[in-house]
Amino acid sequence: MDMDTEWIDSSRHIYQYGICIDTLNAKEYVMKSGDNPAVIFARLGFNATMADSISRASSSVLDPTKLRAGMSFYTFTSVDTLESLRYMAFAKSLTDYAVIDLTGDSIKAYEFSKPITLKKKYIEGVMNSSLWNVIKANGGDPFLAIKISDLFAWQIDFFDIKDGDQFKVAYNEACIDDTTALSIASIEGAIFTHQGKDYIAIPFTQDSVFEYFDKRATACVRNF
Repeated sequence: MDMDTEWIDSSRHIYQYGICIDTLNAKEYVMKSGDNPAVIFARLGFNATMADSISRASSSVLDPTKLRAGMSFYTFTSVDTLESLRYMAFAKSLTDYAVIDLTGDSIKAYEFSKPITLKKKYIEGVMNSSLWNVIKANGGDPFLAIKISDLFAWQIDFFDIKDGDQFKVAYNEACIDDTTALSIASIEGAIFTHQGKDYIAIPFTQDSVFEYFDKRATACVRNF
């Protein structure tokens, strides 16, 4: 079963969504049209009173108006014959979850966020189409085209890009589970060769101000 989450193996236990799951069974569900927490809790076997109690206890982390068909949620049950429901985890986004703890005398709920890691990436290409298409054809995130266009907006007219122009970019990609890309976190350096001239962007922080500079130490992005 694909739990679509990061597994953390400490010295003796395995944790998921902040839950020690060594002795629990996990199951994934997909929300249906019209589902809300009360309906879901009832479907899992809770009576109306208990379903209402869970809804109230989790209201601070689980907003019914933001639940949509197709979103996933997970249950964690005991491995004995009773299969008692111990925890539930609702996906709110790719990184954020609402977790409901049913193990104690009172119902607890909390938010859990998957850790985001940065992966160093490098891409280069030769222009024979739009920047978006060339980056995509070379296996990169096409949204990198927006970053590059913004970075060199004052130096290059991207409506005048010529076939044969080239680019090289080193950047950081924000990921979860070390595999699922979320966004372009930052550009570590870039060279765009336009009509035979190299335009360079080098990141530098001075007096807590982060900017990109060219090889003449002139800021790439102009502030007014």
